[in-house]
Amino acid sequence: MPATVNQLFEEALLLPPAHRANLAEKLVESIEADIDPLVGSAHLQEIQRRRDEVSSGVSSILPGEEVMARARARMQG
Repeated sequence: MPATVNQLFEEALLLPPAHRANLAEKLVESIEADIDPLVGSAHLQEIQRRRDEVSSGVSSILPGEEVMARARARMQG
């Protein structure tokens, strides 16, 4: 009987952090292989646009912790 996604996830959590990271990379790579080239190209253009905005000072980067704190605050009310 095949394992469910939740069972696989629970087993993966038992792996050391480096192995979990390696598994995550492999899973992402397997998904990226199926992405439509037009979507991939649009994604790359958006990444470049955002990079240029940060480089020029039009936009700024926030630490992940701050972004998550703001998101949680919005969700709470």
